[in-house]
Amino acid sequence: MNQQVEKSIPAGTTISSLLHDHMVRSGAVESDVSECLGVDQTQVGRWRRGQTVPRASALKTLSEYLGVDVHELELARVESEKVRADLVARKSSEPLRDLRAMAEELKAAKARIKLLEMKITECLGADFTI
Repeated sequence: MNQQVEKSIPAGTTISSLLHDHMVRSGAVESDVSECLGVDQTQVGRWRRGQTVPRASALKTLSEYLGVDVHELELARVESEKVRADLVARKSSEPLRDLRAMAEELKAAKARIKLLEMKITECLGADFTI
């Protein structure tokens, strides 16, 4: 894991851009990242290209690796899902576009709820689920 101090990330940042920038800066390759995070190398590639986003369960390890706050990484995950939803909406036909966009919006809403749960749990010091 990186031992750097957690840093703030700009609003609108995606996980793809965070991971890509980190790899360029550190000289890491996908196999380095996958080994460090304990995930398959192809999965890291999908994250880096913005094809998928890490599951919420992987965010803590990824946040430690990238040296960013897990809550900010969750916001980057939501932003990544918005970007993917926009891409899906542009590539699909009208009826499917609406359905896919709604599904992506639902995923993004679920991620925002998860973030709120994490923040409430942190404040209360006990598990909280909506």
